[in-house]
Amino acid sequence: MSDKVADSEIREPIVLATIANEAYFHGLCVTVLSAIISTSSDQRLRIYALDTGLSEESRGTLSQLVGSLGPAAEVVFHDVDGSRFEGFSTDYGGGHSTYARLMLGEVVPEKRVIYLDADFLVCRDLGELWSREISPHVMLAAPDLAGVEGSERRLSCDCPFLPAHVADGFTYFNCGFLFVDLEAWRRDNLGVETVRQVAGYEEKLGAWDQTILNYVLRGKIGRLESHWSRSCWVDAVIEPENYHYVSNKKPWNHGYPMPLYRAWYEFHRIFVRPSRRLDLGIKARLSGRLCYVRDFLCARHRRLAGFYLGNLRRRQGTRIADAYEIHLKRFRRALSDRRWRCTKDLERLVGRWLELAGSRCGGIADGNDRPA
Repeated sequence: MSDKVADSEIREPIVLATIANEAYFHGLCVTVLSAIISTSSDQRLRIYALDTGLSEESRGTLSQLVGSLGPAAEVVFHDVDGSRFEGFSTDYGGGHSTYARLMLGEVVPEKRVIYLDADFLVCRDLGELWSREISPHVMLAAPDLAGVEGSERRLSCDCPFLPAHVADGFTYFNCGFLFVDLEAWRRDNLGVETVRQVAGYEEKLGAWDQTILNYVLRGKIGRLESHWSRSCWVDAVIEPENYHYVSNKKPWNHGYPMPLYRAWYEFHRIFVRPSRRLDLGIKARLSGRLCYVRDFLCARHRRLAGFYLGNLRRRQGTRIADAYEIHLKRFRRALSDRRWRCTKDLERLVGRWLELAGSRCGGIADGNDRPA
């Protein structure tokens, strides 16, 4: 079977879905707007925002921001009833928003959808992915990476349902970015099946619904290249890829001065801040600076890095420690080749955003929005 679908289907709107509450509003805006801007201007987009607690003001602001990029993109809000997730372990936002991903087949009335967590910075044309065939898989996702060299995790790293030797036979995928066949999802009744699997394991899910999806869909998930979903902690340099701001330290609540956070702040400053200002506050800025000092010292002193990683493994587990070790290696490499500030990389990326936005809506009206 060809890996391309018919041209007539390519011209159908690209369907996106994401989930957010008020705490994730700024992340939602950057995710949605960067997805629109990075996608070819001749391609229409329909974005389903699964609302788990947005205010009416925030809904209006996002609709206005999407409308400012021209008529080829629309956002559709859908209220999510989270009562079915009561008793489940809470996510980084202190609620159950992440589990709404298990309801995609119910609330998105489309044949297929590209799902993104509301903590992405999209820098690749999603039309390239939309033209692919998902079958014979139910969905496509990028493998979750571990270790200093970014080796792929196995399902056994986060699967309380199977013996380790059985789970080792399957790849473990990151579910922050998915390309889903919704017809297959509904046919297999996966919304009900995934929620049912949680019973009795509520406190044993290492990554909430991602744990469940990897278990229920083992062997049915196709592979995406890492550039569609790359952890922001994996790279200390800026490339035109899709960056996922994993962990509880989000750019809108943690002022870390690393290159990929700077890229997020620049995008927000140009396209979101004119409508809704982001105030990090002194605590968040100070916390970010202290984290930078920690990383700088660990990058310079390997004995200190070994001590910190050992402590991190004991306190937060191997997965978090491995992710930090990857980040630290890239940080060290960036320092050695003097690319840490990445000024030229960032300037190129911002220039590309402005050019793409201009092709969608005739340019940015206020020239003062251009980066200094």
